[in-house]
Parts: sequence; structure tokens; C-alpha cells
Amino acid sequence: MVVVQHLGSSTPAGEASVADAIQHFGAKCVAFPEPFNFSEMNNRGSRAASGELLLFLNDDVEPIASDWLARMVSHLEDPSVGAVGAKLLYPGGAIQHAGIATWLIDGAGHPGRNLLESENWPWLHYTREVSAVTGASMCMRRSDFEKLGGFDPVFPVNYNDVDLCLRLRAAGLSVILDANAVLRHDESQTRRPGTRYDERRLFFRRWGHVVENVDPYYSPHLAQNNEDLSLGYFRSK
Repeated sequence: MVVVQHLGSSTPAGEASVADAIQHFGAKCVAFPEPFNFSEMNNRGSRAASGELLLFLNDDVEPIASDWLARMVSHLEDPSVGAVGAKLLYPGGAIQHAGIATWLIDGAGHPGRNLLESENWPWLHYTREVSAVTGASMCMRRSDFEKLGGFDPVFPVNYNDVDLCLRLRAAGLSVILDANAVLRHDESQTRRPGTRYDERRLFFRRWGHVVENVDPYYSPHLAQNNEDLSLGYFRSK
């Protein structure tokens, strides 16, 4: 276990949890004194780790299903799978993440966010292939991660996980959402939500040819400008 600690931003509770991880689980602590950069923090954490598989897990995530990790790891027995994500729920039980779809909102969105279920999209609770999964809980082989150069630090806050997943897919690997690996996520409790213009501009420059088209694992008949799975209109591009 490796804990990456962002110095200067930790709360007393956060510092206590780091100390607990070191004391009770023998975790390595990697100090990160620079401005927040999710990509670089995870890259440094991966270099300090020693296993063949890498699990990236936010500090505000808590398992609900006891077999969540075994389920995620099992998919990586298939060499054609590049990354596996978990289903994340808000504390109240609504969906925070059940796979990421490109083409939505700012280039990528979470279909079904804040919903319990949807008649228009019943696959929220099914294990399936998706375009991307959130880096808040993502598992992949170290060899694939290093081959692609890890997370790209040019995306310090947003799009870093989507960018990595799209690079995996461009390399011929699939991305899987395991809907039975369930965790609770107190999203954005310590950081302000929303995307930054510079990151969004770079993301569209790099992946515009992908996000301008309907996500291959989504429906063109659902609205593009929100994540509530309401009916929209058909658009081929």
C-alpha cells in the first residue's frame, strides 16, 4: 500500500488516516509538496509500489461490497482488458459513477449521476464495457500503465482518467465497469467540482475526433447536455 500525501492541504483527519495506514498496514508514504496534480501524484505513487497490478483509490472512497477488489482484479486475467472501474455511490445511495461516456457535456460525463436507476438506461447496474472509468477507483496492469506513460500531468485535475482510458482503447485494450464492485464516494468533499478551461481545451484538442461522435457504448437517443439519461435527439456526429 502506498499513500500519496499532498502536503499543505491535509486536514487533521486526513493526517490521522495517513498515520493509521502507516502504523496498521505498513503503508509507504509519498509526500507531494507541489501544487495539486492528480496525475503526477498517482504516477509517483505507482513508482513507489511494487506489485504487477496497480489500484488507484481516492482517500474519500469506502468499500460497500466485500468482494469489490477480487471482482476488479478478475477482469485483468483477460489480456484484452486494460482497465477496470468500480460502481461508486453517493452516501445517500444515488449513483456517482457507473462508467464514463464521451460526447456528453464537457466531452465526458457520468451517465446516471445522482440517479438510483433509469428506465431509459437499465444498464447502470450491469457489468459492461465502457469508454472510460473514474480514477477514483481504477485497477490496471503495471505493464500497460508504464507502457502508456501513466497519467498525463498536463491534466492535473480533470480528464486525466478519461485520457488514460482513451489511450488504452487506442492501444487496442478494453475498459470494463464492474457494477458489482460497489464503493461509496464522498466526491469533491475537499476539492471544488467542475472542469477548468485550459484542461478542457487540451482534452478537445487531443480527443476531439473521439468526443465529437456518439460514444460507442452509449445511446444517441439520450440527451447530450446532461447526465440524467433523459431522452434527447438523434445526432450522428
